[in-house]
Amino acid sequence: SFPMRYKDKIIYFTSTNYSSVKSEVTMHLFDTCGTNYKEVLLPMKGIDIGFASIESDDNILFCTDKYVNDTLRYPIILKFDLSGKIVFESKPIVFSFPYPLNAFPTTFEKVADGYIVGAYNAVYETYGEGLIIKLDLQGNFLWLSKTQPFNYTPIGMRILTNCDIEVITRRSGGNLKDDIFLLRYDKEGKLLSSIVSKTNTTAYQENYYRGIYDDGKWIIWGYSFSISKIAQDDAVIKIFDDSLHLLKRYTFPPDTLNKYENNYCTDVKVRNNKDLTVTYLQYVHNGGFSKAATGLLRLSTTNDSILWKKEYEKKDVAYNYLTTVFDKNTIFQIQTIEDKFPGNHFHFYSKLSYNNGECQAMCIVNSVKNIEVGSFSIFPNPGENDINISFDDYTEDNQTVKIFDSRGYCIYTEKLERNNKINTKNWVDGVYLISFIDKWSRVMATSKWIKF
Repeated sequence: SFPMRYKDKIIYFTSTNYSSVKSEVTMHLFDTCGTNYKEVLLPMKGIDIGFASIESDDNILFCTDKYVNDTLRYPIILKFDLSGKIVFESKPIVFSFPYPLNAFPTTFEKVADGYIVGAYNAVYETYGEGLIIKLDLQGNFLWLSKTQPFNYTPIGMRILTNCDIEVITRRSGGNLKDDIFLLRYDKEGKLLSSIVSKTNTTAYQENYYRGIYDDGKWIIWGYSFSISKIAQDDAVIKIFDDSLHLLKRYTFPPDTLNKYENNYCTDVKVRNNKDLTVTYLQYVHNGGFSKAATGLLRLSTTNDSILWKKEYEKKDVAYNYLTTVFDKNTIFQIQTIEDKFPGNHFHFYSKLSYNNGECQAMCIVNSVKNIEVGSFSIFPNPGENDINISFDDYTEDNQTVKIFDSRGYCIYTEKLERNNKINTKNWVDGVYLISFIDKWSRVMATSKWIKF
């Protein structure tokens, strides 16, 4: 999920057994230096990652979907504290459809008198319908409206000053089209108006994930693929005015994304009402991801140029995803990677300058599970002038050691030997994190060392 900044913490969520009654959500917490990492498993099965925000009472508001069985689900709203204890759960949504409810949230807003959920009800394998659902503050179902036309998914929402609800939707399933609808509802769910933005071209088709409203503009993003090119997707961003007139359309330039068959824009943030900070995903598909890259770039909408770009490429991986959270002049960034060995996840956390993309700090915030590093010892601990690292069953496997300070800066990198001695005489007193990395860049183990 997209991470959040809360006081001195970074929080984000992952799920296992995705999209089933067995699915579980884990909350990850650590401080902005990348230390004090903690995992909290939420005490409810059958939910996926969703939309999260921090409430004024320090509880987390979480909108996701709840599985009744492996094919039927409904949107649910939860509140839980930082220990994972659930303090609020909305009631199951009961609505008379001529077919089962199989809906998951696609956009979400809290309002003064309740919650509004934009959802997609997957009626058939390739077709469904968009839904706008209203719940009161106690989690009771109030009303439901269907988006028009059929088979359009809500991807963004805003609440107007008169409490009207504006929803931007895109086509789902079947043959994707470049048609975008802007719908307006009153606070009781009655459809007031509908505007459509159509394209006259048949050269490409597009699919969009999310949309946000900022300073009189709707910004949506996803991917576009050319009708004439097989298995070639391009990342795309579109900007509309509030009457849904197309202002700008960006596809990422060839020098950025031409190495990969599949390119997706995954998130967009607006900076000073003009520059866009964009995260993207790229991969080559070969019966599973065989090579994938994530990237972060700053796009100027003033002169339509890329101001700076950072890219992280990994080979032989199954999954590679980048998420970001922003605070003043800093970008807090989490890169999640699953390697070719199933179930081996690890997370890189880094802080970058907002203005030029320069990395201020980088560290590893989670260790891979079930990887044996062998028996090792670190001594003396605490220590003063030296760290000694010794392995009982060392194998020459291109392993490295990385040491991070309390700010998250990597201050030392070296190839591992059976016995290692590191001079720390000029290091400042404090707590350090020692990580052992294998030849696939997986974190095998971590340990703390204290200098005094």
